Amino acid sequence: MKFTIIDCNTINNTLFESELFGSLKGAYSGADETREGKLEIADKGTVYFDNIDSLNIQMQGKLIRFIESGEFYSLGASKPKRVDVRIIASACNNLEMLCKQGKFRNDLFFRLNVYPVKLLPLRERMDDIHSLIDEIYRLKSSMLNKDFNISSDMYEKMEQYNWPGNIREMGNLIERVIVNQDKMIINALPIFNDERGLKEKVKVVTKEMEIEEIKSALIKTAGNKSKAAKILKISYRNLLDKIKEYEINE
Repeated sequence: MKFTIIDCNTINNTLFESELFGSLKGAYSGADETREGKLEIADKGTVYFDNIDSLNIQMQGKLIRFIESGEFYSLGASKPKRVDVRIIASACNNLEMLCKQGKFRNDLFFRLNVYPVKLLPLRERMDDIHSLIDEIYRLKSSMLNKDFNISSDMYEKMEQYNWPGNIREMGNLIERVIVNQDKMIINALPIFNDERGLKEKVKVVTKEMEIEEIKSALIKTAGNKSKAAKILKISYRNLLDKIKEYEINE
């Protein structure tokens, strides 16, 4: 069965319709040939919208029209096309809260909220850490065509880490370890446990809050970092540094 992933963080606002619905030759400047959109390619399969909370209101409106009718117009087309796809969506932020803030359409939320699944953060399911490390390592080493021995003490270190960035942080960390062939990347992780001091606890909570606030500002401004910096009342350079430091998908 076809399975198509659409990372909403990477979709340019101006190319949204072209990416999803396709375009005819000559539909816009630079359209030198007819292109199928991702929805048409996924016909009779499943489409997974990752980070759907990063779509701006305008793009959400175009998506809801497709979900309600199953039809769409390719750019430059005069007749609609119909596809049969199953839609799965994920979000980093609470969609109900975004709806209350006017940042996410209620009608789109209700259409998507058929069978909600809430994934707990890694810090609340530490029993899964070992198996997740194994699976991510397998995927990363295959992709990079490199091997690296993860020792028992490295597993122990990762099992004691709080993982504020969850799966993405784990994936990025393991990839860095494999690329650099350096176990010190893991050994340098801070250990979080019930005995950590107030200062360390506050630091972790503050970091998590900063990440959420930055993500919220970027969503609100449709990825415009200058406007997001103004909302956050920090400098543009400071915002860029934090996006890089926290490995926030833009």
